[in-house]
Amino acid sequence: MEHNEVYEYFPVGISRAYRGHIVDTRRVDYIDMMSAWGSNILGYGYRRVAKAVAAQISKYANVGMVGPEWHRLNEMVLRLVPCAEAIHLVKNGSAATTSAVRLARHVTGRDKVVFRGYHGVQDWYMASINCPGVPSSHYPEIVRISTLDVDSVRQIFATYPDQIACLIIDPMVWPIPNQATMSAVRDIVHEQGALLAFDEVVSGFRVAIGGAQEFWGVLPDLACYGKCIANGLPISMLVGKAQWMERVPSINYGLTFSLEAVSIVAAVETIDEIVNRRVCLDLAEKGRFLKEAYSKLCHARGIESALVGHDCRPELHFGLANRGDAEYLKNIVIHELGRRRVCTYGTFNLSYGHMYEDIKAVCRALECALDRVEAVKAERSRPQPT
Repeated sequence: MEHNEVYEYFPVGISRAYRGHIVDTRRVDYIDMMSAWGSNILGYGYRRVAKAVAAQISKYANVGMVGPEWHRLNEMVLRLVPCAEAIHLVKNGSAATTSAVRLARHVTGRDKVVFRGYHGVQDWYMASINCPGVPSSHYPEIVRISTLDVDSVRQIFATYPDQIACLIIDPMVWPIPNQATMSAVRDIVHEQGALLAFDEVVSGFRVAIGGAQEFWGVLPDLACYGKCIANGLPISMLVGKAQWMERVPSINYGLTFSLEAVSIVAAVETIDEIVNRRVCLDLAEKGRFLKEAYSKLCHARGIESALVGHDCRPELHFGLANRGDAEYLKNIVIHELGRRRVCTYGTFNLSYGHMYEDIKAVCRALECALDRVEAVKAERSRPQPT
């Protein structure tokens, strides 16, 4: 794909956004399935949140102390999130996962971290990809687990006996384990003296009100929330069991803007709307509609592809043995969707602001994209002239 093609078919700067749409500087209106990487859960410019933010900013934004808005959020989170016995506020998901890892290392006296999924931009995690600028001494302390099953977890603890501080996982990573597997994984982690942390930055208040821990019925020791909890404003949090959270002050992870009130107020209003308007169910229904429509389109064409993962956030997947071919076809679909004014990076971050007319328009765009995939596959299967 040429660089100018990307600009032709994807937004060139943003002039405004509304509900589940973005409008670029050329006045082209796109259905936005990226949803600000998932943080736009209610819809851009959501009136209730906007009004609350405007009222709060006229009072104060940040005074560095706990205000009534913090107490409202604290009460709400402790009531709604199963494992939450205390909260610690930060500004983004990377800070939330980093505070979880630092706390786990502190309470266990161990250094190694086992992970599954993406967990942010801080050095502890970026060591997993040998990121430039990250000291090589960090590399041995981060260990990837590719498959989250009982045997794999047992094996990794056997490989690093008494060295692992925590297992941190993103519950959205496909394939998604079932409840029995996750319950067994938790037991193994605890038997080995480590902590279990859920990175619920994406899954929280989306898969279910309380996140994947509510979906699975499995309580982690620590959990990280962010992305959508303030409908796009910068706030995230570490929550967990009191016996661990009471030691947060000793890890020195306080931020100047941890108690910034505008984002806290946005979080209170957003979470209340998610609960009262049953947003998680709304997203799941839209996602099932999208999945089923796509499955029929693929079946009719004999294409090995599906939208996988939780219904609230379907992810494009091609079931091909050759990973390169799968990525190639996936990119064709993404490109063709862009041409038809649907923005996605292969994941469909549904929002309450997406109307069913939007979902149906995405289905029509997917139909055209699969026609292109079918044509490409046919062209590649033709015998080449000698």
